[in-house]
Amino acid sequence: MKTFLLHLFFLIALALKPEGINGVKRVIGAISDCNTRVGKEERVAMDMAIQDFNMQQNQTSILLRLKCSQRKPLQSALAARHLINKNKAQVILGPRSWEETSTVAEVSEHYDVPILSFADSSPPWAAEHWPFLVQAAASTYTQMKAVANIIQSWGWRLVNVIYEDTDSAANGISPYLYGALQEVDVQISNLLPLPSFTDSFLLHEKLKKLKKEQCRVFVVHTSLALATRIFRMAKEMKMMENESVWITTDSITSSVHSINFSLVSSMQGVVGVRNSFLDTRPDFHSFSTRFFGIFGRKYPEEKHHEPGIFALQAYDAVWTVGLAMNESRQQQRQATFGKYSENKFQRIKWEYPVYEAKIRACDSISDHQYNWREL
Repeated sequence: MKTFLLHLFFLIALALKPEGINGVKRVIGAISDCNTRVGKEERVAMDMAIQDFNMQQNQTSILLRLKCSQRKPLQSALAARHLINKNKAQVILGPRSWEETSTVAEVSEHYDVPILSFADSSPPWAAEHWPFLVQAAASTYTQMKAVANIIQSWGWRLVNVIYEDTDSAANGISPYLYGALQEVDVQISNLLPLPSFTDSFLLHEKLKKLKKEQCRVFVVHTSLALATRIFRMAKEMKMMENESVWITTDSITSSVHSINFSLVSSMQGVVGVRNSFLDTRPDFHSFSTRFFGIFGRKYPEEKHHEPGIFALQAYDAVWTVGLAMNESRQQQRQATFGKYSENKFQRIKWEYPVYEAKIRACDSISDHQYNWREL
């Protein structure tokens, strides 16, 4: 975390133009898929963060400008260009897929504007290729190591891997999952890529082939939308009986709170890893209560209004960038770097434990809720 903050503060200090340093105008740009549950949570959380930050800091207001990408790389690149040229954004937050992040990074590099990426999977060479790209998401390798540790702890030696056929998902599989499994002497029996919009017939045929194999351990690394279809069909095909084990990665596990009971019920018994947070702290309770009310009013069509990890990440990202902008405005660039090289940053609202510390199984489902049991 300290390394991440140091990198971010330094980049913002270097990137801010004179007008930003003098406090004339400080703008944070954000790119999100506004039509998804994750995008909706991000939007509410970032708006809350801007309001809280400006009230507490008593300094020149920081503005937030949000553009919707519809999860399309070209749309994300155009959004970044608009935020930088028209809105004068000095930092870009988001998006969450590597396909989008890479196109936005190309734009931000041209204008020397830092991008704080929420993408959970990126190739190892990304940081070197784009020095202004800062990865805000938790380590993909740490997540995959947690998956490998689950498999090792039960003595399994073979595993089937089902993943979404996108660059983001593929970056998580190779080299991270491969490497983590090799460390615990586990081999991949079948590697099954699925298109994001796989039709039901193809999905059934692919799962039927896996059902005929002896390996009964499955790792699912897809979007939540594709995962719900996989689990619903797997349950219909009786592939989720007691002799089978299904493990989900963070992209699925951290979004389960937002789906309805009929979908969650098909995931009963699934083991999942997720980047957890301390939800018993008073400051989180206050945040959650406010978020619940605002989210419900803004998106009444959503049945569940609780914030997830994506909301907390978005809130903290705005705070982090806001503080960096304040310090860059008040001090000379070199002084800002020197101050934060001493690791004196003190305003991250929630600490996120590593994946290994929070491995959970979805094992208790009623008509109104689901629960996670920590293993």
